[in-house]
Amino acid sequence: MGDFRSWLCRTAEKKAAKLARKSALEGLFAGLLEQYCRLHEAHGGARFLQIGANDGKTNDPLFPCIKKFRLAGICVEPLPEAFEILRETYREHSNVVLVQRAIGSSEEMMKLYVAGLPENATVAERLDASRKATFSKESAIAKTKKECGLGSDQEVEARLEICHVKTTTLPGLLAEYGHPRVDILQIDAEGEDWNILQQVAVLPALPSLVNLEHKGLSQKARHEMHTWFARAGYLWFEHGRDTCALRPALAGIS
Repeated sequence: MGDFRSWLCRTAEKKAAKLARKSALEGLFAGLLEQYCRLHEAHGGARFLQIGANDGKTNDPLFPCIKKFRLAGICVEPLPEAFEILRETYREHSNVVLVQRAIGSSEEMMKLYVAGLPENATVAERLDASRKATFSKESAIAKTKKECGLGSDQEVEARLEICHVKTTTLPGLLAEYGHPRVDILQIDAEGEDWNILQQVAVLPALPSLVNLEHKGLSQKARHEMHTWFARAGYLWFEHGRDTCALRPALAGIS
Protein backbone atom coordinates (compact mmCIF):
# COMPACT_ATOMS: atom_id res chain seq x y z
CA MET A 1 0.00 0.00 0.00
CA GLY A 2 2.87 2.35 0.79
CA ASP A 3 4.39 1.89 -2.65
CA PHE A 4 1.03 2.60 -4.27
CA ARG A 5 0.54 5.77 -2.24
CA SER A 6 4.05 6.92 -3.12
CA TRP A 7 3.39 6.30 -6.81
CA LEU A 8 0.04 8.09 -6.58
CA CYS A 9 1.66 11.14 -4.96
CA ARG A 10 4.43 11.28 -7.58
CA THR A 11 1.91 10.96 -10.41
CA ALA A 12 -0.31 13.67 -8.93
CA GLU A 13 2.66 16.01 -8.50
CA LYS A 14 3.80 15.49 -12.10
CA LYS A 15 0.28 16.10 -13.41
CA ALA A 16 -0.12 19.21 -11.27
CA ALA A 17 3.23 20.54 -12.51
CA LYS A 18 2.25 19.87 -16.12
CA LEU A 19 -1.11 21.63 -15.68
CA ALA A 20 0.57 24.56 -13.90
CA ARG A 21 3.11 24.88 -16.73
CA LYS A 22 0.35 24.76 -19.37
CA SER A 23 -1.66 27.40 -17.50
CA ALA A 24 1.44 29.57 -17.08
CA LEU A 25 2.29 29.42 -20.79
CA GLU A 26 -1.26 30.23 -21.82
CA GLY A 27 -1.19 33.12 -19.37
CA LEU A 28 2.14 34.22 -20.82
CA PHE A 29 0.67 34.42 -24.32
CA ALA A 30 -2.40 36.35 -23.15
CA GLY A 31 -0.20 38.77 -21.23
CA LEU A 32 2.22 39.14 -24.13
CA LEU A 33 -0.61 39.88 -26.55
CA GLU A 34 -2.12 42.52 -24.27
CA GLN A 35 1.27 44.14 -23.62
CA TYR A 36 1.98 44.29 -27.33
CA CYS A 37 -1.39 45.93 -28.03
CA ARG A 38 -0.86 48.41 -25.21
CA LEU A 39 2.61 49.37 -26.46
CA HIS A 40 1.24 50.15 -29.92
CA GLU A 41 -1.95 51.87 -28.78
CA ALA A 42 -0.29 55.29 -28.86
CA HIS A 43 0.99 54.70 -32.42
CA GLY A 44 -2.28 54.04 -34.20
CA GLY A 45 -2.82 50.58 -32.75
CA ALA A 46 -1.71 47.12 -33.83
CA ARG A 47 -3.27 45.65 -36.98
CA PHE A 48 -4.26 41.99 -37.09
CA LEU A 49 -5.14 39.24 -39.52
CA GLN A 50 -7.07 36.23 -38.22
CA ILE A 51 -7.41 33.18 -40.46
CA GLY A 52 -10.01 30.67 -39.33
CA ALA A 53 -11.97 33.11 -37.15
CA ASN A 54 -15.06 30.88 -36.75
CA ASP A 55 -17.60 32.77 -34.57
CA GLY A 56 -14.94 35.27 -33.44
CA LYS A 57 -15.48 34.65 -29.77
CA THR A 58 -15.42 31.02 -28.55
CA ASN A 59 -11.90 30.05 -27.42
CA ASP A 60 -10.66 32.99 -29.48
CA PRO A 61 -7.31 34.33 -28.22
CA LEU A 62 -7.63 37.66 -30.06
CA PHE A 63 -11.20 38.63 -29.22
CA PRO A 64 -10.52 40.19 -25.78
CA CYS A 65 -7.79 42.47 -27.20
CA ILE A 66 -9.73 43.32 -30.36
CA LYS A 67 -12.60 44.46 -28.16
CA LYS A 68 -10.50 46.18 -25.48
CA PHE A 69 -8.15 48.07 -27.81
CA ARG A 70 -10.56 48.42 -30.77
CA LEU A 71 -7.97 46.83 -33.05
CA ALA A 72 -8.28 47.17 -36.80
CA GLY A 73 -7.89 44.08 -38.93
CA ILE A 74 -9.32 41.28 -41.03
CA CYS A 75 -11.15 38.12 -39.91
CA VAL A 76 -11.28 35.30 -42.46
CA GLU A 77 -13.88 32.52 -42.14
CA PRO A 78 -15.12 30.39 -45.06
CA LEU A 79 -18.10 28.48 -43.56
CA PRO A 80 -21.53 30.19 -43.92
CA GLU A 81 -23.04 29.43 -40.50
CA ALA A 82 -19.92 30.44 -38.57
CA PHE A 83 -19.53 33.53 -40.77
CA GLU A 84 -23.04 34.77 -39.95
CA ILE A 85 -22.32 34.52 -36.22
CA LEU A 86 -18.94 36.19 -36.80
CA ARG A 87 -20.79 39.04 -38.49
CA GLU A 88 -22.94 39.47 -35.40
CA THR A 89 -19.89 39.31 -33.09
CA TYR A 90 -18.31 42.29 -34.84
CA ARG A 91 -21.50 44.11 -35.79
CA GLU A 92 -20.42 47.22 -33.85
CA HIS A 93 -16.75 47.06 -34.86
CA SER A 94 -16.48 48.96 -38.14
CA ASN A 95 -12.68 48.66 -38.03
CA VAL A 96 -12.88 44.86 -38.43
CA VAL A 97 -13.26 43.60 -42.02
CA LEU A 98 -14.94 40.19 -42.41
CA VAL A 99 -14.06 37.99 -45.38
CA GLN A 100 -15.90 34.76 -46.21
CA ARG A 101 -13.10 32.79 -47.83
CA ALA A 102 -10.32 30.32 -47.07
CA ILE A 103 -6.60 30.88 -47.55
CA GLY A 104 -4.93 28.58 -50.06
CA SER A 105 -2.09 28.49 -52.57
CA SER A 106 -4.21 30.01 -55.37
CA GLU A 107 -7.55 31.60 -56.15
CA GLU A 108 -10.05 28.83 -56.85
CA MET A 109 -13.07 26.94 -55.53
CA MET A 110 -12.26 24.04 -53.20
CA LYS A 111 -14.14 21.46 -51.17
CA LEU A 112 -14.02 21.95 -47.41
CA TYR A 113 -15.08 18.85 -45.48
CA VAL A 114 -16.90 19.06 -42.15
CA ALA A 115 -17.34 16.04 -39.92
CA GLY A 116 -21.00 15.04 -39.95
CA LEU A 117 -23.08 15.32 -36.77
CA PRO A 118 -26.34 13.76 -35.58
CA GLU A 119 -29.47 15.46 -36.93
CA ASN A 120 -30.33 16.84 -33.47
CA ALA A 121 -26.94 18.55 -33.04
CA THR A 122 -27.08 21.96 -31.36
CA VAL A 123 -25.71 25.19 -32.85
CA ALA A 124 -22.79 24.99 -30.42
CA GLU A 125 -22.01 21.45 -31.59
CA ARG A 126 -22.20 22.48 -35.25
CA LEU A 127 -19.85 25.40 -34.60
CA ASP A 128 -17.43 23.09 -32.82
CA ALA A 129 -17.49 20.76 -35.83
CA SER A 130 -16.91 23.70 -38.19
CA ARG A 131 -13.73 24.59 -36.25
CA LYS A 132 -12.38 21.22 -37.38
CA ALA A 133 -13.29 21.66 -41.05
CA THR A 134 -10.52 20.46 -43.35
CA PHE A 135 -9.55 20.20 -47.00
CA SER A 136 -8.62 16.57 -46.31
CA LYS A 137 -11.51 14.19 -46.96
CA GLU A 138 -9.70 11.37 -45.16
CA SER A 139 -9.32 13.46 -42.02
CA ALA A 140 -12.99 14.46 -42.05
CA ILE A 141 -14.05 10.82 -42.49
CA ALA A 142 -11.93 9.76 -39.51
CA LYS A 143 -13.44 12.51 -37.33
CA THR A 144 -16.98 11.61 -38.41
CA LYS A 145 -16.43 7.95 -37.52
CA LYS A 146 -15.06 8.93 -34.13
CA GLU A 147 -17.67 11.55 -33.19
CA CYS A 148 -20.76 9.85 -34.60
CA GLY A 149 -19.87 6.25 -33.84
CA LEU A 150 -20.24 5.24 -37.49
CA GLY A 151 -18.49 2.22 -38.93
CA SER A 152 -19.16 1.66 -42.63
CA ASP A 153 -17.88 3.96 -45.37
CA GLN A 154 -21.44 4.27 -46.71
CA GLU A 155 -22.67 5.66 -43.38
CA VAL A 156 -19.77 8.09 -43.20
CA GLU A 157 -20.21 9.35 -46.77
CA ALA A 158 -23.90 10.00 -46.10
CA ARG A 159 -23.13 12.05 -42.99
CA LEU A 160 -20.11 13.99 -44.26
CA GLU A 161 -20.81 17.64 -45.05
CA ILE A 162 -19.11 19.30 -48.02
CA CYS A 163 -18.91 23.05 -48.43
CA HIS A 164 -17.58 24.62 -51.63
CA VAL A 165 -15.49 27.63 -50.61
CA LYS A 166 -13.55 30.27 -52.46
CA THR A 167 -9.85 30.41 -51.66
CA THR A 168 -7.38 33.23 -52.07
CA THR A 169 -3.72 33.70 -51.24
CA LEU A 170 -2.50 35.64 -48.24
CA PRO A 171 -0.78 38.35 -50.34
CA GLY A 172 -3.82 38.54 -52.62
CA LEU A 173 -6.17 39.05 -49.68
CA LEU A 174 -4.09 41.86 -48.18
CA ALA A 175 -3.75 43.59 -51.55
CA GLU A 176 -7.49 43.34 -52.23
CA TYR A 177 -8.45 44.93 -48.92
CA GLY A 178 -5.67 47.50 -48.84
CA HIS A 179 -4.18 46.11 -45.66
CA PRO A 180 -0.64 47.55 -45.76
CA ARG A 181 0.77 45.61 -42.86
CA VAL A 182 0.04 42.81 -40.40
CA ASP A 183 1.35 43.19 -36.86
CA ILE A 184 -0.49 40.22 -35.33
CA LEU A 185 -1.15 37.05 -37.31
CA GLN A 186 -3.48 34.42 -35.85
CA ILE A 187 -3.99 31.13 -37.75
CA ASP A 188 -6.31 28.22 -36.90
CA ALA A 189 -6.64 26.20 -40.06
CA GLU A 190 -6.74 22.51 -39.09
CA GLY A 191 -3.38 21.34 -40.39
CA GLU A 192 -2.94 24.04 -43.03
CA ASP A 193 -1.33 26.50 -40.59
CA TRP A 194 2.28 25.94 -41.71
CA ASN A 195 1.31 26.07 -45.40
CA ILE A 196 -0.38 29.43 -44.81
CA LEU A 197 2.47 30.78 -42.69
CA GLN A 198 4.96 30.16 -45.51
CA GLN A 199 3.12 32.75 -47.61
CA VAL A 200 4.20 35.40 -45.09
CA ALA A 201 7.73 35.27 -46.56
CA VAL A 202 6.61 37.18 -49.67
CA LEU A 203 4.94 40.02 -47.75
CA PRO A 204 6.67 43.43 -47.62
CA ALA A 205 7.15 43.03 -43.86
CA LEU A 206 6.89 40.15 -41.39
CA PRO A 207 4.32 40.20 -38.57
CA SER A 208 5.69 41.03 -35.12
CA LEU A 209 3.55 38.44 -33.34
CA VAL A 210 2.34 35.11 -34.72
CA ASN A 211 0.08 32.56 -33.04
CA LEU A 212 -1.04 29.38 -34.77
CA GLU A 213 -2.33 25.91 -34.00
CA HIS A 214 0.35 23.23 -34.22
CA LYS A 215 -1.76 20.28 -33.07
CA GLY A 216 -2.69 19.17 -36.58
CA LEU A 217 0.85 19.45 -37.97
CA SER A 218 3.23 16.56 -38.58
CA GLN A 219 6.52 16.43 -36.68
CA LYS A 220 8.29 17.30 -39.94
CA ALA A 221 6.10 20.37 -40.48
CA ARG A 222 6.59 21.51 -36.87
CA HIS A 223 10.37 21.17 -37.22
CA GLU A 224 10.34 23.17 -40.48
CA MET A 225 8.18 25.84 -38.84
CA HIS A 226 10.47 26.13 -35.80
CA THR A 227 13.51 26.41 -38.08
CA TRP A 228 11.81 29.14 -40.10
CA PHE A 229 10.93 31.08 -36.96
CA ALA A 230 14.52 30.93 -35.73
CA ARG A 231 15.99 32.04 -39.07
CA ALA A 232 13.49 34.90 -39.34
CA GLY A 233 14.49 36.24 -35.92
CA TYR A 234 11.51 35.04 -33.90
CA LEU A 235 11.48 33.73 -30.34
CA TRP A 236 8.84 31.01 -30.02
CA PHE A 237 7.17 28.83 -27.41
CA GLU A 238 4.33 26.33 -27.36
CA HIS A 239 1.25 26.79 -25.20
CA GLY A 240 -1.46 24.14 -25.28
CA ARG A 241 -2.40 23.39 -28.90
CA ASP A 242 -0.71 26.55 -30.20
CA THR A 243 2.72 28.00 -30.97
CA CYS A 244 3.41 31.68 -30.35
CA ALA A 245 6.32 33.48 -32.02
CA LEU A 246 7.50 37.00 -31.29
CA ARG A 247 9.99 39.08 -33.24
CA PRO A 248 11.38 41.42 -30.55
CA ALA A 249 13.06 43.77 -33.03
CA LEU A 250 9.71 44.47 -34.70
CA ALA A 251 7.57 44.33 -31.58
CA GLY A 252 9.43 47.18 -29.87
CA ILE A 253 10.36 44.89 -27.00
CA SER A 254 14.01 44.74 -25.98
